[in-house]
Amino acid sequence: MLSEKKILVIAPEAEILLPIIFGLHSLIYPFKYCILCPYIEEKDLHMINIPMGAFFGIVEKDESKAFEIINDD
Repeated sequence: MLSEKKILVIAPEAEILLPIIFGLHSLIYPFKYCILCPYIEEKDLHMINIPMGAFFGIVEKDESKAFEIINDD
C-alpha cells in the first residue's frame, strides 16, 4: 500500500464503504496517502486517473465503469 499506487475500495453501498475507507486510511495515516476520496459518484469517476497515489471508494454498481477508466489509462 505504501508504494504510491492507487487503492480502489469497492463496497455494495456507500453506508458500508465510508467506515471501511476511513478505517484503512487511519491505519496508515502517518505514512503516505494523504489524498482521500471516500466516495466517488459515477459522474466523477474520471478522478480515478489522477497521477498520484490515493484512496478511492466506489460502490459496486460503478465497478465496471471504473475499471474501464483505469484500463484506458
